[in-house]
Amino acid sequence: MRTIFRLALTISLGLTFLLGGCATNRGVVRLDLPQAASQAATGPAVFIRTVVDNRQFEDHPASADIPSVGFGGSEKNSPDLMKRAVARKRNGWGKAMGDIVLPEDQNVETVIRDALDQVMSELGYTVVGNQSEVGPEGTVVDVSIDYFWSYVTMGFSALTLHSGITTEIKRSSPEGGDRHSDTVQVKAEDTCQIASGRNWKNIMQMALDKYREEAKGVLAPKGS
Repeated sequence: MRTIFRLALTISLGLTFLLGGCATNRGVVRLDLPQAASQAATGPAVFIRTVVDNRQFEDHPASADIPSVGFGGSEKNSPDLMKRAVARKRNGWGKAMGDIVLPEDQNVETVIRDALDQVMSELGYTVVGNQSEVGPEGTVVDVSIDYFWSYVTMGFSALTLHSGITTEIKRSSPEGGDRHSDTVQVKAEDTCQIASGRNWKNIMQMALDKYREEAKGVLAPKGS
């Protein structure tokens, strides 16, 4: 019996190592945007009015792809922390443990806003910082972040990290007319041996890059 216990403990510790060392702590990952391609701002004005985190968190999720946070769950963590939460660590048996969060000066709303700001600039829009600058031919944008999450699944000899982003982008005239809505949804996955901080960041960056490309196709001016 003692031998079986030691074997189980060894396997558990080994799987915990594969999942990134200490699965119980809170890791921090900063996401980056690539250098924007230079593009003359000759198109109509665009103002990103709101970007709102509307993700649904569960304290006892049935599967790893459902957003959740540790250290007391949703009620014990601040709204600021919830906006920064982007993944959940798991131990070798799949039990949810610590979190992966963005740094204090970054959250899912700022990441998506910066990404869309860059996308629109690359498409030639004139991105303005105030609705009064939009003009009658311009567009006001409101964004709902419905999913922005990464998670791990265990395989026989390797791990798979997954990351997904889903947003609803609503565009309207400054007066509120001509409302148009588009859903931008992307997924990314990659196999690795260890769920290290670097690998978590890589999979999130992969999803963010895919999101930028998908948004570019959705937001491109008609006829371009």
